[in-house]
Amino acid sequence: MKGGRGHSRGLGRWLSRSGLAAALALTALTATAEPPGGDEVPATAPLAATPPELRVTLEPVHKLYERKRDRGPVYAAGQDEELGRWNLGGSGDPEHLSNRATYHPGTRVVVEVSAPPGALPRRAPLDRRTGRHQAVLSHTALLAQARRRLYWPLRLCYEDAKRRHPKLGGGKLAGRARLLVSGRLSGVTLSSSKLDDPALLDCARARLAELRFSSPPPRRLELTVQLQLWPGDAPLPELGPPEGSQFSNPGQLAQRALTEVLTRAAPELEGCFAAGRARDPQLWGRLALRLEQAETGQLLRIQEQESRFPDRDVTRCLIARLQKLTFPAPTEGKLAWVAAWRLHPAPRSRPPLSPDPAPVNSTRLGDAAGL
Repeated sequence: MKGGRGHSRGLGRWLSRSGLAAALALTALTATAEPPGGDEVPATAPLAATPPELRVTLEPVHKLYERKRDRGPVYAAGQDEELGRWNLGGSGDPEHLSNRATYHPGTRVVVEVSAPPGALPRRAPLDRRTGRHQAVLSHTALLAQARRRLYWPLRLCYEDAKRRHPKLGGGKLAGRARLLVSGRLSGVTLSSSKLDDPALLDCARARLAELRFSSPPPRRLELTVQLQLWPGDAPLPELGPPEGSQFSNPGQLAQRALTEVLTRAAPELEGCFAAGRARDPQLWGRLALRLEQAETGQLLRIQEQESRFPDRDVTRCLIARLQKLTFPAPTEGKLAWVAAWRLHPAPRSRPPLSPDPAPVNSTRLGDAAGL
């Protein structure tokens, strides 16, 4: 198991250094499905021929709350974290959230599982004949397996709850479980004074019940379980309208036609980002705008959607210039759609965009994939 974790950590470091992790996440994020009738649009459309220090890309436009997302829940959550980093962006302001020493974009998950004192050896004993550790469950292995196998399942439980209740904070789940000789857990109990969300508690109990330990103990053990779940600093991307809200979006999206309008206006739109970069050479991030059209094609409203671009003047500038454009009228009713631009970091101030190393008591995406 040590070798497995070391391998995935080494792989994670190699991916981070090579930039492949960010490239894979960004490629998957910006991939677009072919619209009806073969109206295919490139995954990203450069806005104009720009100098290296100012690179702006346009994401595929999409209907509101219909951003394409990977079907695999763990990989999709990794994509969401990367998108959250872009939504928050960065600047030269030392007080900007992404510049703080404590900045941690992803959901925090801390897993603590312990057996009664003396019930398990501290570490697996060494076999003197082979020079290898014996295949027995130790305190160290118990904790390592629980952390490695529960990080992503519990993170997904929390992020689902956070999307249902955006004001949900962090807290602890405490309880007990019975470790059987089969390696399974039974009788799982969990409670929390702060994370009072029944669906979250049910999800966490179910993930614990699915856990299976390698080299189980020869007799049944009572375990103490403590879980800490906290939101990350980067906002979770939206997957749908707020719970309980009424939302209707019957219009059909003419993706190619809308993209052509935005591409023709690229020099003017890009000027907003150029002015922002002139004010702050370290400015970067994603700016997503929600555009609402009447059946006639008239723009009813434009507002920032989901992103938190660091320079408000850039946002106001882009909205003002979009309001002067003429977009094709939607068919089959009013339409709400999203256009998003990414101002890439200047090469000399580029921050790491691959996911942060996981906490000591959690695991990386590679661990979850069995790498």
